[in-house]
Amino acid sequence: LNLITTYTFQIPGFDILTKNEIFTLIKKNAFAVHLLKLAPLLIDKEFYLFLSSDIHFTINLMTKAFGPLIIEKSLNFYKTINNTQMTQRELALFIPYLMLITSKLN
Repeated sequence: LNLITTYTFQIPGFDILTKNEIFTLIKKNAFAVHLLKLAPLLIDKEFYLFLSSDIHFTINLMTKAFGPLIIEKSLNFYKTINNTQMTQRELALFIPYLMLITSKLN
């Protein structure tokens, strides 16, 4: 959450918001932003996230930790985002858009 907070403060235009406003946006959107940041780690139906130098957080391990329904929905989201082939710059622009649009829906 600290990484997302730091990242959000660096987004142009978000510097006019108060800490409380940014924290509220993050609380409502942290999971979606986290998914977007991790999407590039899904390669050929395997997830390449390492919790440490010797612990590979595989899809199998993720399923055991979070349950098959959450993982299935997350993987579908990752695949959709990866299929857009957004650059890092485009992704950086999409994240604040996602945060703002979902706050309007709530």
